[in-house]
Amino acid sequence: MGPGGATTTVHRDRVPALDGLRGAAVVAVLLFHADHLTGGFLGVDLFFVLSGYLITTLLLDERMGTGGVALGHFWSRRARRLLPALLAMLIGVGLWARSGVTPSAKGAFQLDALATITYVANWRQIFGSTGYFSAFADASPLRHTWSLAIEEQFYVFWPLVVLALTGRTKGVEPGRRVFLLAAGGAVLSGGGMIVASLLGVGTERLYLGTDTRIAAIFLGAAFASYRAWKGVDLTHRGRQALSMAAAAALALLGMAWLLLDGQSTWVYRGGLLACSVAATVVIADVTTPGPTVVRTAFELTPLRWMGLISYGLYLWHWPMYLILTPARTGWDGWSLTLLRISVSVAIAVMSYFIVEQPVRTGRLPTALAAPATAVGLALVLLAVTLGSAGAVSDKDPGHQDGEALNAGATRVLVVGDSVAHYLAQEGMIPDRGKLGIAVTDESFVGCSLMAPIGTVYNPGGQREAFAHGCQPAWKRGVTEARPDVVVVLFGGFAYDEVLLGGRRRNACDPDFQKAYRAQLDTVLRTVGTSGARVALVSAPPAVTPRITQIVGADQIERRTACMNALLRSSAADAPHVAFVDLAGWACPKGDCRDELDGVTLREDGIHFRHDGAKVAAAWLVPQLTKPTD
Repeated sequence: MGPGGATTTVHRDRVPALDGLRGAAVVAVLLFHADHLTGGFLGVDLFFVLSGYLITTLLLDERMGTGGVALGHFWSRRARRLLPALLAMLIGVGLWARSGVTPSAKGAFQLDALATITYVANWRQIFGSTGYFSAFADASPLRHTWSLAIEEQFYVFWPLVVLALTGRTKGVEPGRRVFLLAAGGAVLSGGGMIVASLLGVGTERLYLGTDTRIAAIFLGAAFASYRAWKGVDLTHRGRQALSMAAAAALALLGMAWLLLDGQSTWVYRGGLLACSVAATVVIADVTTPGPTVVRTAFELTPLRWMGLISYGLYLWHWPMYLILTPARTGWDGWSLTLLRISVSVAIAVMSYFIVEQPVRTGRLPTALAAPATAVGLALVLLAVTLGSAGAVSDKDPGHQDGEALNAGATRVLVVGDSVAHYLAQEGMIPDRGKLGIAVTDESFVGCSLMAPIGTVYNPGGQREAFAHGCQPAWKRGVTEARPDVVVVLFGGFAYDEVLLGGRRRNACDPDFQKAYRAQLDTVLRTVGTSGARVALVSAPPAVTPRITQIVGADQIERRTACMNALLRSSAADAPHVAFVDLAGWACPKGDCRDELDGVTLREDGIHFRHDGAKVAAAWLVPQLTKPTD
């Protein structure tokens, strides 16, 4: 199965090791989303191969056993398997979104929910520029549903293809035609991804596209159809060779899960395809009669148990990761990861026994299926409507009701990265009437004036915008918003390093400062073209455990201090530019405060969020109109 894949219930006994493979795949994804396993995203490809294998096995078993394929019955089984848990998750997430999603993200959430329920979430993310690997994004609680969309698209068209290929075989084995098509599809899809990557297509498009990712599903389908065509009998030597190949394939998968990075170009130039081939070899081994160590490993009870609840676990884990934040729990690192996984497992178990199994096994009377589905969809619509209530545009939310435009309100344009974005969206915009401002937010999550080491660029891809795609919007913002004040705030990557002249440089190196100053001067000229006053705002140091562990607390403070000194100097040398020391306010005498008057300022250690953003905005806005030093 994929996260919601098929079961082996038609003409075959259940293979326990396949449940174990599901369990291993979902654990990899859980650890990847918790930042503990860099290549854990590849667990999804194991799901894809399993889905292709199991669905094709079901279809060919039915075709060869009955002479046809009952399409209505097939799709009905898929709906009973997938929809109940999905509807329950959407209802829960919709209710949480009412308070858990920022106003500017609520409109996107509504579209995400519609894309999820219609199984086009992967294309929604591609065309909506909400990349799967975007750092510090205002992450959608439905971002993970892209893989469910690809599988469901396969479930819709593949039975039609199998039926068309095997309807009139005229003595040609049904499995042979399906094998040739599936193998050819895998080659075209996998090869297409490699060619597209070499031509510069962005990683997000390659990662999320049905056409580029279906190679893994086709490989599973090719193996299933080959087995239906040729059978499973192997000589003793052949069985030993398969066992050794599976052990090598499993080792390859393990190394890939540990080492590969989803932004690496090598992933898209054969890496994903190689991992899918390895997964196919492992599946071939565990489903072939005869002794094998790999099958024994995946028959372990904990893995099998995780595999049984893997669909619900996949559905619920990502929303729970967003809900159970360090600020809400007071935990971080592995303790927070264990909490998140434990809660996700508990919900998945309830989903399995209370929602999924009664519908799937027929304990819910068939006559109630249609009314129950209608009620479920109605509840989803209601929950999503409530969750998206209060949505505002992320481009000019200050002009929605005119509240802040009366009495000579100050027009404020905000540019910068995610620190600027959350401060605007959750602090300045909600309180714009009280603060007497009209806000246009042209900040860009992940925007940076310098490219940190490890950043991957692909022409036309989402990550290209990481360094440069954010800047054209600022000029448009100045023209359209006619601001009185422009807030320039970059809070990320002051602690990071860049490559200059082939050497690693940080914010305290003269070469870095010279290059950054040149970039910054360009920004100040761009946003100051209308004569608006420019506020160059300092950012407090990042205090997240992960960044501290990688860079070191002393280095973070030192580099942030160097960056903010550079900002102060730049402001002093530029007309109509004022330096606003937000860092000094948040970290008086260098000691960053977690709370102010009982309000958590930066719940993740980087961004001013929720009430913390309102407190920061209440301090910042009066500074914007003070005379320039």
